[in-house]
Amino acid sequence: MSLTEIMQNADLSLYPKIGLIIFAGIFAMVCYRTLRLKQHTDVDRLAHLALEDDAMDTSDNDSKGSNA
Repeated sequence: MSLTEIMQNADLSLYPKIGLIIFAGIFAMVCYRTLRLKQHTDVDRLAHLALEDDAMDTSDNDSKGSNA
């Protein structure tokens, strides 16, 4: 039996259905989490976290990794 015959006789129609179910489930979880996150008061704090200067202040580090 050649690989072509094996692939032609294999019932592979189940794999796209499983992929669609996994995608739809993950998409629904992401949508639910996104909509639920809008109700929290932490959203503004998290949105501006990357813009805050005091989150990662490295100006005091003058040695730059030297072990003297």
